[in-house]
Amino acid sequence: MDKLLGWVKQIFVISILSELVIHILPDEKYEGVVRLLCGCMITAACIMPVLNIINAEYDADIDLFAKTSQISELRSQIRFSGKDSSDVMIEKYIETQQEFVTRKVMEEGFTPSEVEIVIDTDEDSDTYLDVQKINIAIDKKDKKIILLAGPSSSGKTTTTRKLCMFLRSFGLNPKMLSMDDYFVERDETPVDENGEKDYECFEAVDHQLLTEQVALLLKGETVKTPVYSFIEGSKEFIRELKLEKNDILLVEGIHALNPKVLDTIPAKNKYKIYLSALTELNIDSHNRFSTTDNRLLRRIIRDSRTRGYDVVDTIAIWPKVRAGEEKYIFPYQDEADSTINTALIYELGVLKTYVEPLLYSVDEDSIYYDEAKRLLNLFRLILPIPSEAIPADSILREFVGGSCFHE
Repeated sequence: MDKLLGWVKQIFVISILSELVIHILPDEKYEGVVRLLCGCMITAACIMPVLNIINAEYDADIDLFAKTSQISELRSQIRFSGKDSSDVMIEKYIETQQEFVTRKVMEEGFTPSEVEIVIDTDEDSDTYLDVQKINIAIDKKDKKIILLAGPSSSGKTTTTRKLCMFLRSFGLNPKMLSMDDYFVERDETPVDENGEKDYECFEAVDHQLLTEQVALLLKGETVKTPVYSFIEGSKEFIRELKLEKNDILLVEGIHALNPKVLDTIPAKNKYKIYLSALTELNIDSHNRFSTTDNRLLRRIIRDSRTRGYDVVDTIAIWPKVRAGEEKYIFPYQDEADSTINTALIYELGVLKTYVEPLLYSVDEDSIYYDEAKRLLNLFRLILPIPSEAIPADSILREFVGGSCFHE
């Protein structure tokens, strides 16, 4: 309000002075010149606030760029040894931001006695999970099954295994099943309207087998559960599983929240969790890194490493994956009792190291070249982070390899 009053006062003073000058002029032939000059001064006074806003935004963009560049440089230089990478990353981040804020405060003419910055601890250790909340929920005797679902490459497998670890710390004994192991044989996979195999549809999973085996497990029987080979496209029944009286069964898969899954088991016996990689990074004030792109990059790396897929194969089927998510996953996310964000603030720097060589391998004549080029352009502002810095129990290890849970 003070700035507005000052602006109006400035225009008013210029107007009064111009009229005063005109009245004391000895010759009226100079009146036009005086009015022109005064008009220019008033115009300048009117547009000055707009120029100030533009300049302020420009300064803010420069500060943001400087801050982002500084943090990116920090991440590229960090080398971890002896300590958990999450702790080191947080400590370095806080230290750098303290220096940044201190410098900006001193530039304004102040001398801070202390600068303290408080940030959230690393999501890779902390978001899992409202653990106490889940523990309270499943501590009831009627909760026998935890269902975990989410879109492709949201980190369901690692999250489930980490949840098992956390629950054990509360004295519980969880066992795990993955719906990926219950895919039908590849030659039995349903086809879509174009006659192509549809791996995302509900019928691509042998839900009858899953339901039968879970029912037997809940009765205390020993069951030989399958392990699915994505390279061979078939199941092998090589793993035995039995639930003791106080055990809890965790079932993860993209369709786990669908009411048709384990439909013969009462709802009161099930606890449901929804996962997604909700990326928190922005490119600038108006553009953000897409959550969908983040998951696609994860999947390209994982499919190449564990499923024998070429990068073009993964890009080609991605639209079908997305269509399947819209049809079979997202409609049921509100069924969840808890939601977990599996994205990590530094993961794009790690993914860059693995995915760039794969994307560069796409031939210029390929119909998917433009998509590969678009994904590569996302990394122009991202500096690489060595994978050695990533803990063995990290979500990222599910995609880049080296996980302590399933390798």
